[in-house]
Amino acid sequence: MSRSNLIFLAACGAVWLLLYQMIAVQNRALVGEDHRQAERAPLVRIRPAGRVEQSLPVKVLLIHGLSASKSAMKQMAVELARWGCDCYLIDLPGHGDSREPFSFEATVSAIDQAVLRLLSAPNDANYSSAPLVVIGHSFGARVALGAALRHPRIAAVIALSPAAEAFAPKVPLLIVTGEFDFPFVRRGAAFLYEQVTGAQLPRLDEPGEWQSSTGSSRLVVLPWTDHSQTLFKVGSLSEIKRWLTRVSPEIRNISFSPWAFWLRTQLRAVFCLLSLLIWFPLVALLADLVMPTRREPSRNSLVSPSKGEFRLVWMHAFAATLAILVLVRINPWERLGLLGGDYLTGLLCATGLLGLVALRPDWKRSENELRALFCSFLAWLILVLGCSPWITTEFVHLDLSSTRLWRLPWISLSVLPFFLLDELVSRRSLQGLGTARIVMFHLSTRFILAIALLLGFFVLRNGQFLVVLLLPGLLVTSLLCWYLAAWIHRNTGSVAASGLFGALATGWFFSVFFAQL
Repeated sequence: MSRSNLIFLAACGAVWLLLYQMIAVQNRALVGEDHRQAERAPLVRIRPAGRVEQSLPVKVLLIHGLSASKSAMKQMAVELARWGCDCYLIDLPGHGDSREPFSFEATVSAIDQAVLRLLSAPNDANYSSAPLVVIGHSFGARVALGAALRHPRIAAVIALSPAAEAFAPKVPLLIVTGEFDFPFVRRGAAFLYEQVTGAQLPRLDEPGEWQSSTGSSRLVVLPWTDHSQTLFKVGSLSEIKRWLTRVSPEIRNISFSPWAFWLRTQLRAVFCLLSLLIWFPLVALLADLVMPTRREPSRNSLVSPSKGEFRLVWMHAFAATLAILVLVRINPWERLGLLGGDYLTGLLCATGLLGLVALRPDWKRSENELRALFCSFLAWLILVLGCSPWITTEFVHLDLSSTRLWRLPWISLSVLPFFLLDELVSRRSLQGLGTARIVMFHLSTRFILAIALLLGFFVLRNGQFLVVLLLPGLLVTSLLCWYLAAWIHRNTGSVAASGLFGALATGWFFSVFFAQL
């Protein structure tokens, strides 16, 4: 075994344990409880420890956006609980730990159940009569607005980067968006504010704040903030605290340190990063155990004649275009029941098959091929079972529930041709080029696929707008997956193994991340 990998693993493990203990110490002042609503929408309750429940000044229901989960709202809920709020996180149907398929009707029903439960009678022994505030992000903001319209007892609504809505409830309303949020989200925020106040706003292209004459409605555009950052920016928390004081003056007496909040956020970010970073030395040690006599990468399987990088880029563009034409006629992946994931799976499958036909690679099996594939599979299991649960608890839901597990093999097999093509080109056809040029090639092909994806959704599948929200995250995830696959190739010397890992990781990500229909 490599001594350097053991030292690196030990160092990462020690720092990881230290961060884990630091986060645990910070959370000692809080109590977390799991609740379920008739096995439909899971609820997680976070409240301050050592206080009588009836003395908590405000109850807060936090609603995530499309293809997110309660994990995305946890950082905000933890901070609000430090202020004395009684916070509830919910997984919408088709998201996170929910086992119910997603639909707008199911979402409305789940939220109504949660709101009615939290607005229970004052004589209920389990719940206090504190006023209820609903906070929603993106699609969750739209759901929150609808809930306030149906339940007038809701004390206030806070809409973060809200999706456009054609109605506005008559409750105190705070709208927070970002300077670099999606244009249609900024337009929706302005439209919502104008409905409530009757005021005409300029284009929200710069930071600013507007408030109605009565003070019951407020719109804030945060500087240097995009769609997701409204959940984690200090500016958002400062505005939320100010708005909660309208509901309960007791919140005014709670101190809020922007520096402490930023530090806690970065601490959790580093913890998630280390949870992923530990994977690299673990895979290197695994390869030493499974493949002690592996050959150098230059003598791998899957050989293809060298081609110019620009020609290969155009090949991806041509294959993606043909894939769209094929999917116009038939898309069997629609049966996967994933909001957006079905079309993307079909696009990758068709692009990969057409690209492999164009390259016509030769298969030369090596003596370590089966060992390399087995090592790749074990490396994927380490990522899914060992690393992702810790990221789920602090940042984004990455656990695969039993109701989604059946999609994993179908998606992985479908995208396998694309990742074999991707690895073949990156590790073989471009062999000898500098790392920078190979990375630029990778980004170029992803840019082409992004254009094809947008074309497919907005021309052929106009009803599925979710790709606009997910595209930045998909591009970042694609680059991360490519680096993980590169590590597999470096330690196994097999293009087939790194391609298999890319397919498994993508199948797992699609199954977890896309809303379940």
